[in-house]
Amino acid sequence: MLKPRPTTGQPAKAWLVALLASAQFGLCAPHIGAQDVSPQPASTVGSAIAPRPLWVSPPQYPADANGQPALVTATLLVDVSGSPQNITVLTIEHPDPSDHWKFEIAALDYLRATKFEPGQVGGKAVEGQVRVQVAFESPASVTKEAQAPQRRQQESSNNESTEYGATAEIDIALSPDVPAAASSYRIPLRMLRYVPRRATEQYLTLTPGVVLVNHSGEGHASQAFMRGFDAGEGQDLEVRVDGVPVNEPSNAHGHGYADTHFVIPETVATIEVLQGPFDPRQGSFAVSGTAEYHLGVPQSGISAQVELGSFGHRRVLALWAPSPTVPERFAAFELQQGDGFGPSRAHERVTAAGQYAGRSGGLRYRVGATAHALRFDSAGVIRADALETGDGLKCPTSKDELFFCTHDPNQDGSARRVQLSGAIEGGGGGFVTEHSAFIALRGNRFRENFTGYLIDDRGDLLDEQSQYVTAGLRGHIRTERTLWGNTQRLELGYDGRYDQGNVRQWRIRRDASIPYDTVFDNDLGLMNIAGYARLQLALARLRILFGLRADAFGFEVTDRDRPTEDLSGERLPQQSTTAFGSIVQPRISLRYRLIEDLHAQLAAGLGARASDATALSQGEKAPFARVTATEAGFIFDRRTQQATLDSRLIGFFTHVDRDLLFDPNAGRNVPIGASNRFGVTASARFALRNHLDTMHSLSWSEAYLPTDGESIGFREGNRMPFVPRFSGRSDTMYHDQIQLLGQRFEWSLALGATWVGPRPLPQETLSEPILSIDMRAGLEWNHWSLALAVENLFDRRNRMAEFNYPSRFDPTAPASMRYVRHFSAGPPRSLMLTLAAHFDVSDVSDEERTSHD
Repeated sequence: MLKPRPTTGQPAKAWLVALLASAQFGLCAPHIGAQDVSPQPASTVGSAIAPRPLWVSPPQYPADANGQPALVTATLLVDVSGSPQNITVLTIEHPDPSDHWKFEIAALDYLRATKFEPGQVGGKAVEGQVRVQVAFESPASVTKEAQAPQRRQQESSNNESTEYGATAEIDIALSPDVPAAASSYRIPLRMLRYVPRRATEQYLTLTPGVVLVNHSGEGHASQAFMRGFDAGEGQDLEVRVDGVPVNEPSNAHGHGYADTHFVIPETVATIEVLQGPFDPRQGSFAVSGTAEYHLGVPQSGISAQVELGSFGHRRVLALWAPSPTVPERFAAFELQQGDGFGPSRAHERVTAAGQYAGRSGGLRYRVGATAHALRFDSAGVIRADALETGDGLKCPTSKDELFFCTHDPNQDGSARRVQLSGAIEGGGGGFVTEHSAFIALRGNRFRENFTGYLIDDRGDLLDEQSQYVTAGLRGHIRTERTLWGNTQRLELGYDGRYDQGNVRQWRIRRDASIPYDTVFDNDLGLMNIAGYARLQLALARLRILFGLRADAFGFEVTDRDRPTEDLSGERLPQQSTTAFGSIVQPRISLRYRLIEDLHAQLAAGLGARASDATALSQGEKAPFARVTATEAGFIFDRRTQQATLDSRLIGFFTHVDRDLLFDPNAGRNVPIGASNRFGVTASARFALRNHLDTMHSLSWSEAYLPTDGESIGFREGNRMPFVPRFSGRSDTMYHDQIQLLGQRFEWSLALGATWVGPRPLPQETLSEPILSIDMRAGLEWNHWSLALAVENLFDRRNRMAEFNYPSRFDPTAPASMRYVRHFSAGPPRSLMLTLAAHFDVSDVSDEERTSHD
C-alpha cells in the first residue's frame, strides 16, 4: 500500500492512502478496434510513469456520520490534463451500512477536487486508469472554507517539488488495441452532440464520408452511403448497440434492415465506426463497414426536456442518471409526435429504456432493457414532371406545395421492439474476458408505392411485414505476453445468433387497401455461428494485426405461398427449404509510426454478406457476397493538455462479387453481379478544451460495374447509380461562459453543414446536389437551459433521394416505359425550441464543479 508523504502543517484527520496502488491503463475493452478521436489509454511498451497527485489535503469527514473510521476504494481515469474522470466507487468499509452513502459522497467530492500529474509513456502525457483508497480516520476538525487557502498553498508548494517516496506498477495485461485500419474511428460526442440532429442514426454523419438520405417517413431508417456503397438501410453496414446486432437478415423491406430509432439520442455517449471489413470482430453486413453505438449519460442527475417546433413537432424527454461516476446507469423515457412538413408525413414514437452497470468483486456487469414503438406516414416519391402539371398530385397547384405533395396517401410504416441485454467482464492472471447475451422481439411493417399503376391496374402499393424473435451470445478472452521487449496480444472470440420469424410481401389495391397478390410469404429460421482469432504484434515502430474469422450460416425457410396443384396433381400450398454456407475471412493490418504523432497504415481483408434466405433453394450451398477490401492511410494525432488534433488522409478500394441495387418494381434491392469501388477521404477534428470542438471531412468515391462482370481493378465499366461521387460534412460547436447580474451563464453556438454533389442515375443522368445548413444557439443558467435550433437554415428545396425509372400514377393514362425522374422531398426550414431542467443528484458544490471543469 502506497502512502503519499503528508505536507507539514496538514491536520492529520484523514488521508488519501494507497493512491496509485495499482495503475491500470486501458481497462475498457474495445469492440471493433477503433482509433479513438479522444485521448488514448497508455501503452505498456517502453518506459511509463503512472499519474500522481500534485497536492494532497485531508478529505472532509461527513458531519452526520457516527465518527468511526472508514475506507473507500475507487477507480478513476486521469486524463492528459490531469483531471479525474469516470470515478467509480468499488467498496466502502465502515461498520454502519446506513452511513455508507455519506462516505461515498464525501470520497467523490474529494476525488473530483484532487489535481494530478498525468501519466506518461515515452515522455508523452497519456490517459491512465488508477485505483485509489480514501481513508477517513475521524471527524474533520477543519471546515472546507478554512482548508481552501491551505490547499492553494500546498498546491503551489507541491508543483515546485513533490516527493511521495513510492512508485506504481503498470499492469501489462491491459494494453490498448491496435486500430484495425486508418479509417477506424472512436468518436466521443462531447460538444458535437449539440449540432442539430433529430435521430440517433444521424450521429453517423460525424464519421468522414458518411451520407444519410431518407426516401420515406421520419420513422423509416435512413439510406446510408459510405465508401462508394449505397448501403441501403443496412444491407452493407453492420450496426450494433453496445454489442447487440441491429441488422435484420431477410427483412421483407430489405435484407439487413437496421433501424436505430429505439435508441434515445441523449443516451449515446460514443460512436465507433470501422470503414471496411478489416477487423475479425466484424460479422455479416460489414461490407462498407461497422458502426457501433455505446450508451452512457455523462451528466448525472434528473433531467426533463420539452421540445416544440415547426409543423407540430413536439417531444418530451425524461432522463435519470443516478450515479455521477457510472454513466452507464440510466433510465429514460421519450415521446415524440409531429404533423410533418406536408401531406402524409405525420409521425409519433415512444421509447422507454433503462440500464444498470456495476461491479461485484473483480467483475463488471451491465444489464439493459428497452421497449419501443413508432408509426409514421410516408409521402414516398413524386414524379418531377408533376411539379409543372400537377398530374396525379392532390395538392394546391403552387409549385412549392406540389414539391412536398404525394401521389399515394396510403403509404406508411410502423415498428415495435422489446429487448433485454446483459454483459459481464472480468480478468486476472494476465487474462481479460467479456461475455454478453441478448434477446429481442421486434416487428415492422411498411407500405410503399414507387410505380403507381405501372405493374397492375389495381395498384402497385406494396405491403411489407416482418416479425422476428432474435437471441444471441458473443464474447472473447484476451491475454498478453512480453516478447522481443514488447507486449504481444492475443484475443479469441465467438458470435452466435438465432432469428425466428415470418416475412411477407403483398400487393395492395389502392382503393381499399385490400391485398390482391402475395409476392412472398415465408417462415424463417436463421442461425449464424462465428469464431475468430485476433493477434496483435509490436515490433519497434511497427504494429501488426493478424485476424481470421470463420462464419457458418444455417437457413430453414418455409414458403407458404405455393400452388395447390401442379403437373402431378394436388399438393400442399407450402414447401420447406434448408441450406447451409460457411466462409473463412482473413484480415491483416500494418501500422508504422513515421515520426512522433504521425502514422501510416495499410489494411486488407475479406468480408461477407450472408444470403437473403428468401432467394435460396433446397440443399443449396448458400452463396455469400464476398468482399475484397484494401486501404492505405496517414493519421496525424497531436494532443496537448489544452487541445487535440486528429487528421487523416485515406485511400480505399473494394470489390464485391455479388452486389445489390435498388429496383423500384420490387421495392427493394436485387442482385446485379460484381462491382468495384475506390476513392479518397480527408478529415480533421480539432478540439480546444472546454470551448471549441470542430470536425470537417471531404470524400470522393467511384462505383462501377466491371465490363466483363467479374474483374477486380480500377478499369471503368458502367457507373453504378445513386452513389454520390463527392460529399462533405462540417460540424462546429463553441461554448463559453459570461457573467450577468452576478450570475454565471453558459452559452453555446453549434453549426452543421452537409453537401452532397450530383449523384449518377440510370440512363446516364445526374441528380441535383444537396446542401443543408443547420444551427443551434443555447443558454444555460443554474438548473435551466434554453435552446433554439434551425434546420435547413436557408430553406433550400433539397431532393434527398432521386431515381430515374418508368411509372404511371394516373390510372387513366396509357402505360409508358419512358424513364422519368422521381424524388423524395427533403424537409424545408424548420425551427425547434427546447426547454430543459436538470437537477444534479450528486449535490456537488459550484466551487468544486468549477474546479473539476
